[in-house]
Amino acid sequence: MGLDQIERLPFFSNLSGEEREFLKGNRKTLEFQGRYLIYTPTAGSLGLVQVLSGGVRAYLVSEEGKKAAIFRLHTGECSPCPAP
Repeated sequence: MGLDQIERLPFFSNLSGEEREFLKGNRKTLEFQGRYLIYTPTAGSLGLVQVLSGGVRAYLVSEEGKKAAIFRLHTGECSPCPAP
């Protein structure tokens, strides 16, 4: 995530200077191919996820293997990734 993407986050202007610097100093840009699993409760959280290109679908899987979509993120959208 580049600095320009961080500054375009909808809540960026509401952050304190310390929070802004923390966010800028702790960003990572990761690239995933389609159908890549980016989060499981045992793997830990990615923190704040902002989609720069493409989309992300979050879903739960039942014991029977059925998937239930929780939310979708598209280019430019962001969401916190839950902690385990």
